[in-house]
Amino acid sequence: MRRDKIRETHTMMLAQSSHKNSTERERRNVSRRGVVTILLAPPTILTTLAALNYGKRGSKVILIGDPGVGKTSIFRRMYDGTFSERSTVTAGRDQMDWEYREGNTAVMLRIEDTGGMEKRVTLTAGYYNSASAIVFVYAVDDVNSLLSLTEWAERANSRAPEDAHVFLIGNKTDLRRKVRDSDIESVAESIGVISENSFLVSCKTNEGVEKAFRTIGSVINREPRSTRVRGAKIIATTENSENKKSSCC
Repeated sequence: MRRDKIRETHTMMLAQSSHKNSTERERRNVSRRGVVTILLAPPTILTTLAALNYGKRGSKVILIGDPGVGKTSIFRRMYDGTFSERSTVTAGRDQMDWEYREGNTAVMLRIEDTGGMEKRVTLTAGYYNSASAIVFVYAVDDVNSLLSLTEWAERANSRAPEDAHVFLIGNKTDLRRKVRDSDIESVAESIGVISENSFLVSCKTNEGVEKAFRTIGSVINREPRSTRVRGAKIIATTENSENKKSSCC
């Protein structure tokens, strides 16, 4: 047993010596590589800006509309500038932060797409929660996608903040247009969108997409919360009350 104990002590001494030598070699290597100098150097402008932007969150902008109108295509154009003819559905919401400069001011938008959720389930209140802007999207080659926005507006009125800005985007201008200007104006008025906040774009050709979101950002930057009352809920209530009166007389 005494011999075993001596052998164990000798092994521990060798291990400690090896660790000490390894630590010394690493210290010399670090010194030669100049790592110490780098660690002690003052932060650069880039690292300072990164620290300031870390955790910064843009104004929430949500895309609403029927499946197939191009909401995800709009999202992709803003995300990485790409377009795909193939329609793919992601499992769950997509979101991105898009930042641009307006004069000396940095404007950041957090753009959110349904990710195909409207095909499977009713959009939850969480999607609408804290939205600074609601962007209603339709396809100019599909009249029904425009008319259905009044129903989307009613859902938004019960879930989204009352002071959220509202915008209207007609996508697919590269295709044969079937929506009339009078129809666009009528729907826009019913959901509380003024003419300056209504846009026509093509995700395929990238025409007008970024310009629309720069306008959206400018409106939010100038007036973080809307002072206008969205009209769809009021109009729907008026129509329902008139129908009730006519049915009982």
